[in-house]
Amino acid sequence: MDCEIHNIIRAQAEEKMAILNGTHPINIQANSKKRRLVKPGAFSETSFKFIGDSVVLFSLHDYFSDDKIRNDIDRKYKNRRDTS
Repeated sequence: MDCEIHNIIRAQAEEKMAILNGTHPINIQANSKKRRLVKPGAFSETSFKFIGDSVVLFSLHDYFSDDKIRNDIDRKYKNRRDTS
């Protein structure tokens, strides 16, 4: 039976070996992300970095939550309806 210090040293050594062998969870996560990297020229949009990343291009909730925009839309709609 080993003492606590030896168990800690052994665990640290095992973690270092896992990192060097590429089997540590951080290595696995990094390799997964590297595989999703967008190759230059794959898309005309240069901001895309990784396949599978998502973005909100347009949010109706945010758009209509702004009072100024909502009032502007109401005004334009009423003007269009009145002129028709």
